[in-house]
Amino acid sequence: HEYSMSSVECHFIGPLELTIDGGAPPPELLWRKNVALLAYLACSTNRRRTRDQLVGLLWPDKTDSAARQSLREAIRVLRRHLGAAILKTEGDSVELELQDLHLDVGRFDDLALGDPNAAADLIRGEFLEGFSIPGAADFERWLATERLQWRHRSVDVLMRSATAALNTGDLRGAVNRASAALKLEPGSDAAARMAMRGLALAGHRSAALEIYEQFTVFMADLGAAPEQETEELALRIKEQRVWSVEPPAAGLPVAVRRPPLIGRAIETLQTLELWQDCCVNKVAAVVVTEADPGIGKTRLLHEFVSRVRLDGAVVASVRGVPADCDTSGGGLLALAADGLLKSKGVRAAGPTAISALVDRVPGWADEFPGAHPDPSSVSTPHALTEVLRCVTEEEPVCICLDDAYWLDSATLDWMHAALRDLSHAPFLLWVNTAPSHPRDQIDELRKRIGHEVRGLNISLSPFDEHELGELVEQTVVAYSPPQQARLTRRLLADSGGIPLLAVELLHAVESGMELKDGTDVWPSSNQTLSQTLPSDLPEAVVSAIRVGFRVLSQNAQDTLRVVAVLGDGVKPAAIGAGATLEGVQLDKALDELEWERWLETDGRGYGFVARIVREVVLEDMVTAGQRRRIEESQH
Repeated sequence: HEYSMSSVECHFIGPLELTIDGGAPPPELLWRKNVALLAYLACSTNRRRTRDQLVGLLWPDKTDSAARQSLREAIRVLRRHLGAAILKTEGDSVELELQDLHLDVGRFDDLALGDPNAAADLIRGEFLEGFSIPGAADFERWLATERLQWRHRSVDVLMRSATAALNTGDLRGAVNRASAALKLEPGSDAAARMAMRGLALAGHRSAALEIYEQFTVFMADLGAAPEQETEELALRIKEQRVWSVEPPAAGLPVAVRRPPLIGRAIETLQTLELWQDCCVNKVAAVVVTEADPGIGKTRLLHEFVSRVRLDGAVVASVRGVPADCDTSGGGLLALAADGLLKSKGVRAAGPTAISALVDRVPGWADEFPGAHPDPSSVSTPHALTEVLRCVTEEEPVCICLDDAYWLDSATLDWMHAALRDLSHAPFLLWVNTAPSHPRDQIDELRKRIGHEVRGLNISLSPFDEHELGELVEQTVVAYSPPQQARLTRRLLADSGGIPLLAVELLHAVESGMELKDGTDVWPSSNQTLSQTLPSDLPEAVVSAIRVGFRVLSQNAQDTLRVVAVLGDGVKPAAIGAGATLEGVQLDKALDELEWERWLETDGRGYGFVARIVREVVLEDMVTAGQRRRIEESQH
């Protein structure tokens, strides 16, 4: 019997797998030397070898005539089961004809350069993993060489695929690819770093450090040590703030409020490429992201910042609030208080700049006890630029202005001067704005991008049904495809495609809330989230925020009520007084709320990530008595 050549699949990159018409091949086809002949020809130049080479490789223990008879028998078996045309013999040569024979080694070569993701999908382990032919020394030497070559090629493809996944927000894919590379090449620092980075960005700090510890032990056994870059990454991961999940109240399940980054792959890749250009070529750049509240500009910013911090960047950020408009230079002082003091180059700044900031920014006097405040020294904008110039000589810097439309004019004017004065430094300015709040300085900055300054103008839109479906698929994994499709349609109606609200609804669904079908679609065509009061939100959205609030630890709930009452930029001491918490208990509550994306912090203090959520908490989760006691605690 001869099998059809229509669907013969041979997988050599990993444990041997050979199928004919989707089924298992006959046992005699899988005899070791039949498989070895097929694999050797598949990996040979032009897929051709001489009979002398083949018999010497596979039957070295036989006489020449017996070896040639064994070769003829192997050819017969391959032709019988894979088709008569599978092997072409002319004179002393034997050639493998592909035709309808599908080889992973051939597809790998075709895909490796153009589509590393597809090539990586073909990698299942070492080349012919677990395969050997005892007594065939030449074949074993060939197999060892081939495995080494395929290992290097596989690791290269896996790392390129992992990098692409990381750069587009697919953290799970990045970790899986890097882990596969590390399994093939346990001494690869690059693979270890990629796995560590992906796990750390996904919030699995302990798992990232475990990778590092295992890698360190492996290298020590070889009499070596991890590269300095790997050591530095581990140190940065160790220094990250970490939160341990507390058992939730009333036995409710813990809802994870850090969703995967959906629908922003292009923007993530573009910003990371811009950052790379900024660092490598030492040139200033700017990103201006415009979107209505709730669309995800802060989420995109946080994703970017978490990555560049792991790469060693100095980050300082400020989030504008309405009161900032009337506080000249307030945004600059908040930036100076946020992330610059611990940077390597800050002490190289001139004494006049240091004196100016010691006089105006809390914390600087403690760091520079020998500096004397000098009210007559340089202005805050000049002082901050001088400090940044010194810092960028040691490390790249990212300055973030979130909700920049609320910031004072002095801070917005400073943006243009800083990009000019730091034009030849690894300096990136990120500005988040909204179309509903135009500011002349931001509009002018957007016009300069691509002409006078390198950068990106990014506009974000609500999720469409496809993007919501992807979010549902990755978040509510226990649902069947029909259930996920139904939930997606409900989300689109209740959230209007606004990612903030869609995520809140999904958290509630994970915690047991059911979204019932309805006919109302929100928001109406002439309404946006920024125009919507909590009482105007769909009941499902308000209920979802209530559910998310209830699964927080009791200390976190108390802390959140305090921030809701006191507003933006609340200092930890004020929060502790209002929630009657201090020390470790307060730190854990704040870390929980920051990790779960309820709160964020800058140089001035804590505030809600989403102001609409603050309004719901204030209206629904704070009693009149609680509000009074919180306000009284501040006196």
